[in-house]
Amino acid sequence: MSVKETEFYDRLEVSPNASESEIKKAYRKMAIKYHPDKNPDDKEAEEKFKKVAEAYEVLIDEEKRRIYDQFGQEGLKDRGGGFTDPSDIFSSFFGFGGFGGGRSTGPQKTKDMVDVIECTLEELYNGTKKKKEITRNVLCKTCKGTGTKDGKKPPECRGCNGQGVKIQIRRLGPSTFQQMQVICPDCNGEKTQARPENTCTACNGKKVSRETKVIEVEIDKGMMEDSKITFTGLSNESPDAIAGDVIFIIRELPHPLFKRGGRRPYDLMIEKDISLVDALCGFEFTIKHLDGRILYIHNTDIIKPNDLKEIRDEGMPIKSRIWDKGSLFIRFNVVFPDKLSSDQIQKLQSLGLPKMESIKKKDDYVEVSLYDVDQRQEETYEDSDDERHHRGPGVQCAQQ
Repeated sequence: MSVKETEFYDRLEVSPNASESEIKKAYRKMAIKYHPDKNPDDKEAEEKFKKVAEAYEVLIDEEKRRIYDQFGQEGLKDRGGGFTDPSDIFSSFFGFGGFGGGRSTGPQKTKDMVDVIECTLEELYNGTKKKKEITRNVLCKTCKGTGTKDGKKPPECRGCNGQGVKIQIRRLGPSTFQQMQVICPDCNGEKTQARPENTCTACNGKKVSRETKVIEVEIDKGMMEDSKITFTGLSNESPDAIAGDVIFIIRELPHPLFKRGGRRPYDLMIEKDISLVDALCGFEFTIKHLDGRILYIHNTDIIKPNDLKEIRDEGMPIKSRIWDKGSLFIRFNVVFPDKLSSDQIQKLQSLGLPKMESIKKKDDYVEVSLYDVDQRQEETYEDSDDERHHRGPGVQCAQQ
């Protein structure tokens, strides 16, 4: 394992590959040895006690240790925050109470890279692997991200005096000016700039180069729309920042038969048209499932229009426990015949089905006719507040 510096490891007398338990054991031993109560009036022991505590505070914290390994003590200082009181660390370690103090946030991360992965419902049901290509900045391998031939940190940019930005004044009118802060064009906001004679020829002093990388993304069974898959530290690299993450977001493509729905996100839904005869007398049919299995459905019960039936354990796999599945729901649409002949009507009536109640026509009754309604026109009325306000409902019975 390569680290920028080893001073904190040396203070605890452990290697850079030391485990958490080894670091705790080393701190316990040295903290007791150099504690001020055990070494009164010994300034050297007091100083060692302090340095041991500082090293332990950094190395026991996963984030701080990563920043220290990559950037050294300068990386911890750059983002502000100080060390906790050594006595508080000692008390916390041995169970004498908690301790406070500021948490060093370390260098900033570069911006995360976000991309979309389109998946069919079959792929989300069965799980799959997909390859995605990303292009990112990586530290120049020739100069190790310094931008210089000699590998040393370049001096401050003369154009912005190491600020990374410049103040630009723009004239808006005869006596009107606007002051703007812009990124320094000389160093591109890097605050440093290599001298022409010492500029790395591999990256032209930019410190980074472009790299194309292929990532294999594993799609777990049962993943849903907008699920995120994160690859830590694979975004753009920068000499003064920790690489951000690459995040892939799942997009579910429409399926011709199945769609997610029902009572829960991991249920599936299909629509099935059946004839009036099948609705009354029974039916059988098959469904090819998302994993290729053929489901056989046999029914002898009467099905009413818009009936919803459930097949348990045939929905989507549940991501947290893929051996369990949701339900498959089937919504039945009963397709009625356009017309029935008088002979067919008599046959239906002979089955003992309830007959329509006959009404004796009276002279003061007004006979009216029924017409088909254009459903699209009806929806237009419902969607328009202005139409409802000015014209009233699309279909309305006149009342005398």
